[in-house]
Amino acid sequence: MPEDMRVAPHNVVAAYVERDAALAARERLLQEGVDEGSISIDARADALMVADAEMRQEADGLVGGPGLVATESQSKGAGAGFLIAGAIGAAIGLAIGAIVFDSTFGLIVCAIVGAVAGAIFGGTAGGFVRSRTKEKPRRSLQGYNVALGVHSDSADSVDRAEAILKATAPSRLERFNRGDTPHQVPLDPSG
Repeated sequence: MPEDMRVAPHNVVAAYVERDAALAARERLLQEGVDEGSISIDARADALMVADAEMRQEADGLVGGPGLVATESQSKGAGAGFLIAGAIGAAIGLAIGAIVFDSTFGLIVCAIVGAVAGAIFGGTAGGFVRSRTKEKPRRSLQGYNVALGVHSDSADSVDRAEAILKATAPSRLERFNRGDTPHQVPLDPSG
């Protein structure tokens, strides 16, 4: 976390796409008795914390090898594409081999060449198709505009604020204690 972040011992930060949703969440916190002085909206520190948490989550999901780095979703797509297109390539290679060659060796070579070509194409295409921007939207900072934080000396206060914020369907919800790494609070997928 950046050094300029001034945080309380207990913190929860929610990210919202719409400013109106963040303002409504703030009102709900106030109605439920959360101290107005512990609530922040659009604080640079909160926005940085949420952005840092998402970058850390993305980095944790990276898969790498010699000369290759991909997100978890890209590697899953590449694996599926590799298998499917590899099988299709083998079938096409086998069909071409049957037309061109009379020998079993020719059939096998054509099937192998077709499988390799299909696997390379399918792995590459599958990685692109399953890139994060093409996936079903997930709770993240993609397009988020407003960060709302609750910062307190009391863990109970922040526990209560977390439950209230969770019910307001934020894009993302992060919880942390001063000096700790933030962790994402699971949200209801239908929210």
